[in-house]
Amino acid sequence: MLKANLLPALFLATLIAASSANGAANISPSFSLQRGDIVAASGSAGILKVDPTTGMRTLLSDFTNAAQGPTGVAGSLAVHACDAIYVTDQRSDRLGKLFKVFPDGTRTLLSDATDVTQGPFWQTPYGLGLDTDGSILVTDRGNGGGGNNAGLWSVNAGTGFRTKLMDSGNGGHAAPESAMLDAGGSIVVGDAEGPVWTGAGALCWELGDCGALFRVNRLNGALTVLSDFGNLAQGPRGEDAGRSMALDTDGTILVVDPFAAPGSSDCFDNNGCGALFRVDLVGPPPGVRTLLSAWGNAAQGDGSTRPSSVAVGTDGAILVGGCNAGKFEPAVCRVDRATGVRTVLSNFQDPAQGPTGIPLSIAVVGAVCDSGPATTTTTTTLVGAERCGDCVDNDGNGLADFEEPACCPAANTLTLKIRKAQLVPQKGGTLLGLDTTIQKGASAGLDPLTQDVFLQIREQGGRELLCAHMPATRFVKRRGKLFQFLDRKLTEKLAQGVTGTELRPVKKDVILHAEGRKANVASPTLTTIVVTVGFRNPARAEAGNQCAGAVKTFRKSGKKGGLRVP
Repeated sequence: MLKANLLPALFLATLIAASSANGAANISPSFSLQRGDIVAASGSAGILKVDPTTGMRTLLSDFTNAAQGPTGVAGSLAVHACDAIYVTDQRSDRLGKLFKVFPDGTRTLLSDATDVTQGPFWQTPYGLGLDTDGSILVTDRGNGGGGNNAGLWSVNAGTGFRTKLMDSGNGGHAAPESAMLDAGGSIVVGDAEGPVWTGAGALCWELGDCGALFRVNRLNGALTVLSDFGNLAQGPRGEDAGRSMALDTDGTILVVDPFAAPGSSDCFDNNGCGALFRVDLVGPPPGVRTLLSAWGNAAQGDGSTRPSSVAVGTDGAILVGGCNAGKFEPAVCRVDRATGVRTVLSNFQDPAQGPTGIPLSIAVVGAVCDSGPATTTTTTTLVGAERCGDCVDNDGNGLADFEEPACCPAANTLTLKIRKAQLVPQKGGTLLGLDTTIQKGASAGLDPLTQDVFLQIREQGGRELLCAHMPATRFVKRRGKLFQFLDRKLTEKLAQGVTGTELRPVKKDVILHAEGRKANVASPTLTTIVVTVGFRNPARAEAGNQCAGAVKTFRKSGKKGGLRVP
């Protein structure tokens, strides 16, 4: 655990000395984010934009400049569309802060540990991810980064209110450092000292656990070990695996371990200089990992600076922060998928490429972006276009996919009648049952054999509880006109635990039934619920999408806090 705590401090000591040269005069007032841009957090130096082609850097937000907003030490970051960058503060005061940086470089303090109106106290917010409902996932390394009260938080992107999703418990070595969503939309946490939460795993040479990837249940915080880096049956051993993660184009997860073997005199550590692993969550068997690039292997690049972060570009390139342009010259590099060789894109110690610093973490702007200049105020921001079928509120208006006209034209909107429904919390998920009728001539235009079916459940005026995607390829036609989706073994991750969906045309209407014993439904706090059903043919224009929706007030029922209709 000692090394995991020292690494940021060693980086930041260099950054604080270097940041004085990066003053506000370098900031462009017409700065904007565009698709494919790389952004890097560089401690007190702030946030830098890196051109993905030339490696040229521009200072976006100077975290020592109070004229741009509250000051701090930029640690980890995540990009929401093109309108905001979320950044954790890595000062050692244990008064956790989460910043929101706008495209013009100004910033606000979104969530502050000392503000009791924003939720329970957190201490060392560290890694960031974005959840399907637009909220921000934040790992907390606990008291001094030592594991006490460490866990995972969900932060409302509008109010900054924080809710603890998972608690590692008191004591131990648990060090959750990264969070992301896998290809199916499930939350994955990288823990540099896991898996002590489950009692499994081997001790590495520092007498701590070797790191692990966990899946986190949104409802109860329960953890499932995906890949234990101390288990040699799953692949090469790690040391502090989980510092940073990224979803690759093939659905595997890229994982940074800053202390993994092999070692080298270049990094003054014969035990391990760090590595980039690839983890296959699907398998068979699931959780198997391979070593993609080792910092102690001179044939793959200079290893004098440890890896800090990983991202995947919009062109599919694997990008790492904390690679080397020369001895102790930290850089952002591309990693060859086949050979693991690292090629320098941007040398953060070369002033010819822009403001200098150290890339503590990197991220890529992946949404469709406005190509014009950003606003110079913090009240209006650039917003990415809504992308239909990804279960994400891309344009930030509080609605996702078929809940808004962008994905369901008014002319194609049908009427939904909820006849019977239940949402009952269970161990490991939610008991879901839904019986509805889609009216107004729906049977004439719906074809589940060519249209993917989406089920969305949202609190009215609140958060998304479920967005389940049942692909057309998984529907079969039964006797008569019955169309059926079955996934009792939970192999279809996009379905979010919905195990069965049936559609049966009756005259001009369509009867829709959906169910799941352990569906991935967030616990509702409101009783008025919006249910939306969407139909989309991915091979056709969005103008052909259809949807039906209804608002219904559920009644509370049972000791488990279930909601039911009628």
